[in-house]
Amino acid sequence: MISEKYDAINRLGTIAERKEFLSKQSYEMRTALWHENIDRKIREITLSAEQKEIIDVVRKKFITVEFAQSAIGTDEADAPQEYKEIMGKASQLLGKEMMRDLFGILGDSKTLIKQ
Repeated sequence: MISEKYDAINRLGTIAERKEFLSKQSYEMRTALWHENIDRKIREITLSAEQKEIIDVVRKKFITVEFAQSAIGTDEADAPQEYKEIMGKASQLLGKEMMRDLFGILGDSKTLIKQ
């Protein structure tokens, strides 16, 4: 079921359509889809041990139902210091493009319509 929903997201052509699709899912499904997203994307690339470790930390701390529910209505600027520190380190280790691909865009970015 997760793979099927993930494949459905890949067929959506815009980020707005993907966000709308995701917003209709349960928190459990949203979390599962983000884990699927990360799994699929990291299979395609070679990562250093530090990169693998920071991705694992982000997944365990922030790609959870509890975190998703706690973040409702909050701005990233208002996030706890721990979040800022971990995501800052992730950004340094992964770079802007990989951060966007792993944590910012759900689904394959190659299938998005250029706007």
